[in-house]
Amino acid sequence: MYLSKMMKVPRVESKLRVFCFKIQFRTQVWRYLHSKSDLVSKFKRSLNTVNSACNEVRNFLKLKDLMKKILYLGNTLNQGTARGLSNASFTG
Repeated sequence: MYLSKMMKVPRVESKLRVFCFKIQFRTQVWRYLHSKSDLVSKFKRSLNTVNSACNEVRNFLKLKDLMKKILYLGNTLNQGTARGLSNASFTG
């Protein structure tokens, strides 16, 4: 009975092929998106690592002091030239 009704549907073969394609396409899209979410989580972890490193450098007082001394030395060496008195933002 089911088959006889299916045979009466116009272009049933084409419709079944489209239906199968739709199911396969959804599966492939889901797999693709799932693999991308893994990449996104790896990228987020890497970005967090970079942010942590930047925060450590920014808050490292000895490095800040060293950079101030290098700036002072550079300004002293360049005194009287167009490069003298650089106004870098090493505030303390």
